Amino acid sequence: MAQNFRRYSAHPLRIFFFMPLLMAVAFALAQPPAEPLSPTAIAEIKQLIRELDHESFALRERASLRLKQMDERSAPFLEEASKSNSPEVRMRATAILGVILIDPVEKFCALPDDKLDDELGMVYIAQILNPKVRKEDIARQLDEIAAKVRDHLTEKLGKDFKAADVDPQVGVAALRKVIFEDLKFGGNKEDYSNPDNCSLERVLVTRKGLPITLSRLVVLVARRVEIPIVGVPATGRYLVKYDGGQAPKGFPGDDIYFLPFEEGRLVTREDRPMIFPGHALDAIEPTDTNREMLLRALRNLSSSLDHDPTRSAQLTRTVHMLEWLRGSNPGLR
Repeated sequence: MAQNFRRYSAHPLRIFFFMPLLMAVAFALAQPPAEPLSPTAIAEIKQLIRELDHESFALRERASLRLKQMDERSAPFLEEASKSNSPEVRMRATAILGVILIDPVEKFCALPDDKLDDELGMVYIAQILNPKVRKEDIARQLDEIAAKVRDHLTEKLGKDFKAADVDPQVGVAALRKVIFEDLKFGGNKEDYSNPDNCSLERVLVTRKGLPITLSRLVVLVARRVEIPIVGVPATGRYLVKYDGGQAPKGFPGDDIYFLPFEEGRLVTREDRPMIFPGHALDAIEPTDTNREMLLRALRNLSSSLDHDPTRSAQLTRTVHMLEWLRGSNPGLR
């Protein structure tokens, strides 16, 4: 091993560079635990770590690359290696940790808009309040609600109905009936500022929430039954609409607006000037992107947490996610 390379790697500035790992490790530990490593995988990790100190530079590089491709389950072995007597191993192990322990939420927020999954984003927001929330549990509950909507449509249209051919009025009526009449979802008007209203996990339990959380629940359920519902970010009152531009052939292409916070109340064309003053009658607002929706949901959560000193860690986490989401477009506020 070349002594010059060892001296370079041990320079204190190189070690100082990786201090931000402490924050990354804390965030990573907040995520749900992964499946344990197999004995074969553990043996491979240990062998690769030994190769970080191999005389061959090419072999050291190959071992580093392979370890960077692994997930956070290799972190305990690398953390031990970062304390090695070998400066080469310490430097490489610390650098690899910096790659594999990047916060998964930060990775998610850096995705381009067309890759930003709104359902996963809502799960990450829920995990701010409860790190034990699992995407699979949220998806299962949404699937169950969607199954009830599908059953309702089957009763109305027969078992052979095709979602792509459903009358927009019938599809909206089915969603409203199941979500708001049968399951009793609605706005938490009595305790509006409760942070739980911002968490999809808590809203699925309490069936109460903020306009944007309830609206996203409707969008996610509707997507599962192929009913084109989208969020509408009207000022002060987020709502949803059936996107008339996606109506089946032969049906009117009119948008159908309704208010999840008000137990699914329909918004007629005549209602609009009173409920949404200043908006055009036929277009309350254009739909927002998933990034814009998540930013608005996070701002709501930040506002709910801001005045509670016992929730400072959750507020910090919320602000981090806000900043990460804004990172690709600082103009988004």
